[in-house]
Amino acid sequence: MLVLSRQKDQSNIMRTTAREMLAEFLGLDKDVSSEELFEVLMKKSPEEREELLTRVIQVDTTIVDIRGDKVRLGHNAPRCVSIHREEVQKQIDRNKEEEQ
Repeated sequence: MLVLSRQKDQSNIMRTTAREMLAEFLGLDKDVSSEELFEVLMKKSPEEREELLTRVIQVDTTIVDIRGDKVRLGHNAPRCVSIHREEVQKQIDRNKEEEQ
């Protein structure tokens, strides 16, 4: 369980991509190429593909502790979902923009 402390009006951001989500469901590395992912998907029956594409990602969030104006939240999520404090996610996004 990932535990993050937040104060009033602060947020956590949870993200994933379709590729990472499908890779997780298929038991593949999250950095799998689109071609490899497509090959694995096409080996599945139509029913299995439909089931994979209609799965819901569940993220469980629990209030772990409350102290004054701080709340500690615990998150349980599949590996394909990244969870960061808002300010950390903004820095990650800025770094990615600078790399491009």
